[in-house]
Amino acid sequence: ATETGLFTYFLAAGLMGQADANADKTITLGELKAYVTKNVTETSIRILGKQTPMFFGNDDNVLVTY
Repeated sequence: ATETGLFTYFLAAGLMGQADANADKTITLGELKAYVTKNVTETSIRILGKQTPMFFGNDDNVLVTY
């Protein structure tokens, strides 16, 4: 089985709805950034050394509507 990195895993999960913090069926950059950063940072500390993702752009930009 092919393994993905932590960033890719949480980015995909976030875009599929896990990052929708306010449950409005829309994922903004701000929501995705918060979700991915929290999960990648916490998970990486436990397994392989701290990783801190970086995102650039307007946090209010809508990335996904579902």
